[in-house]
Amino acid sequence: MKYHELLLIGAVPEAGEEAARWVEASCDRFGFAGTPVNELALCVVEAVNNSIEHAYGAIPGEVTLTLAADHDSVRVVISDRGAGPADDAITEPAADAMRGRGRWIMSRWCDSVSYERTRTGFRTVLTKQCATQAA
Repeated sequence: MKYHELLLIGAVPEAGEEAARWVEASCDRFGFAGTPVNELALCVVEAVNNSIEHAYGAIPGEVTLTLAADHDSVRVVISDRGAGPADDAITEPAADAMRGRGRWIMSRWCDSVSYERTRTGFRTVLTKQCATQAA
């Protein structure tokens, strides 16, 4: 990957919105724009929200995001200190479900999604091909 950025945010309700703005601004700096970037930003919101809810709940914590970009793709890694989901299965949520869409959305809108358990926590890795802005 050619370009790298790092964001450390507190595990608070507005963190997802902050992460989305950061992804969009980083992608813009690296020459990416449009629907693919918007989809990636929404997937990052879902991953950050999952970190906040499942790793920390009401306990203070931090979420670390790293973004790497090269000539046509962007990779974002979302890390927390939680154990991650108990089940790695991703199923389509019921149409009337009020929650539980995050991992399903990520699996549809990103080119690859992986989950990693580490010694210190859990990571979600999102990769998306993004269009380069016209010069």
